[in-house]
Amino acid sequence: MKGFNEILGMFSFLFVLALMVFTLNIAAYKAASDKLEDALAASGLAASLVDIRQYGTDHSIVISDAENAFEKYGETLSVNLGLNEGGHAGSGLIEGDVNIVDFRIYNVRGDTVSEIKVSDAGITDLGVKPLGEMRAPNGQIIELTGIYSEISFLLNHRYGRGIIARKSKLTSIDTV
Repeated sequence: MKGFNEILGMFSFLFVLALMVFTLNIAAYKAASDKLEDALAASGLAASLVDIRQYGTDHSIVISDAENAFEKYGETLSVNLGLNEGGHAGSGLIEGDVNIVDFRIYNVRGDTVSEIKVSDAGITDLGVKPLGEMRAPNGQIIELTGIYSEISFLLNHRYGRGIIARKSKLTSIDTV
């Protein structure tokens, strides 16, 4: 019986140890997710270069310079995530290249929404739909002018290979 109690005690210790490691990993991933969400939101807001003339004319909030917005987004994202010149993350939970997978600008004018996709290859006009009928790739209905972005990155795993992960965010602009 003494041997059984020792085995049971050792098993209990190992189980609690494994549970603690698992809990710490989940907490680290949650912290990384929160940091990425904040970085995407801040970068989306920084890239929301509102056309002041258009706003002064009819109070429409539109982002008319898509190339400049895309460039500003990339610069701000690099700063927010602490990336080097090549868009590469250092050590930590995020490692390797951080890539902009999708970048879209939604402009709401009256009761219509226009969608523009921007990438290194150029600008693509994806069309216009009535307000309330257009959805971002993450499923959110577009109600205000804004920027949708999605990035991919290598999520470092402490005990083995990392995994390629993605994070997206729709950042909307509203007046106060």
